Amino acid sequence: MSNAAYYYSCASSSNILFFFCFSKSKHISKEAFSRIKYKIETMQEKLPVKAAGGCLCGAIRYSVVFPPGHDFAMNSTKCLCTACRKQSGALMLHLHTLPLSSFSCVAPASELGDYSRSPGYHRLFCKRCGSFIAWRQDPRLCCDVHGLADIGGSRATRQALDGMIDCAPAHEEGEVEICVGTLDEEFLVGRRGPGGKVIPGTGFGSLLGHPEGRILWAENDIIGVTDRLTGVRYQNNSANEVKIKEH
Repeated sequence: MSNAAYYYSCASSSNILFFFCFSKSKHISKEAFSRIKYKIETMQEKLPVKAAGGCLCGAIRYSVVFPPGHDFAMNSTKCLCTACRKQSGALMLHLHTLPLSSFSCVAPASELGDYSRSPGYHRLFCKRCGSFIAWRQDPRLCCDVHGLADIGGSRATRQALDGMIDCAPAHEEGEVEICVGTLDEEFLVGRRGPGGKVIPGTGFGSLLGHPEGRILWAENDIIGVTDRLTGVRYQNNSANEVKIKEH
């Protein structure tokens, strides 16, 4: 073997993989390797460990903790289903999926709205200002059932389908899909310094709304608008694994 490839991998939770290849006749110096290792570890330290958010009026506050090895890309979703459009008022809704145990909400019971469109699947919102906070999925239900209205059929039929969808072990504890736009500005855009200017590198919006994440219900694309989004495109929800294309 005339050449040897050596890989140094770090920050896998953000899907960053660094490859350094060199031949046996041209070994990398210890000093150069140390600089490379330091740079990668520094980038890894910048990955968010936790974040916080809330509603517009401030009655509801929540925090999330990102599990070790969290895949920011594949847990980022742009949903084009009719339900998300109706409930957000937007052509697409940015969501980020986490285990239910990673989500902690602090709100008076009188202010937290819980709308269950399908059994075991809840839309959390603020009763005072109307902010749509998250989808909460009960344990042992499969994710992405909020797009079932686009399949058609009666409400009873859709509810029956909800209970029949098998869930992977990863979903057994329940999940929460936070509306990325409800996260605090300091986590999305970054902290502000003197003069109100954003300090570069302090925000994580590009990870929390990852451009290479999933695009659900791509069959509902608005030509010239949503069909230009990048990511892994699914015909409807990701449970059926019907991918259209990746770009």
